Amino acid sequence: MNITGYNLETLREKIRNLQEENNKLKELLKKSNIVFGENINTLTNDITEYNEDQGACIKDQYITSKMAAIFLTIFLPFLVENSFYICLKYSPNC
Repeated sequence: MNITGYNLETLREKIRNLQEENNKLKELLKKSNIVFGENINTLTNDITEYNEDQGACIKDQYITSKMAAIFLTIFLPFLVENSFYICLKYSPNC
């Protein structure tokens, strides 16, 4: 926006319109219970407990051939499709 093309009264009107629109949007956010503006700083993280041994939370499970087949069924088309571009990017002899 080139403000040099506007006179002072036009700019004041634009500011009033923007403030009005801003207030309407804030009301919509309040009605929808969406936190905004200064209220964001009042939020706190409810981290009451920190588990020192987070590695223990990892499920110890043997990967079976059935699990591998499911994984490859899902991701192999993507890997094959993109392997050509990856090969070109990192190896000029591809």
